[in-house]
Amino acid sequence: MSKRPTTGGLRCTTCGEESVIMIELRLPDGTEVDFCSCHRCESRWWNRDGEHLALDAVLDLTRRDGA
Repeated sequence: MSKRPTTGGLRCTTCGEESVIMIELRLPDGTEVDFCSCHRCESRWWNRDGEHLALDAVLDLTRRDGA
């Protein structure tokens, strides 16, 4: 897992702010996802391979490990 503030290129999907933290995670099934959080409006979202991933999809991927 790594955490890195972004300095451009990534904008909040809600307010457009560039002050976003991205945390790279590997789910139990090996899927790599990015969790993003905006400092300004506190919006949160998930990406996989550069595409938006709904929270329900992230939870489904996490549960697939036999839990």
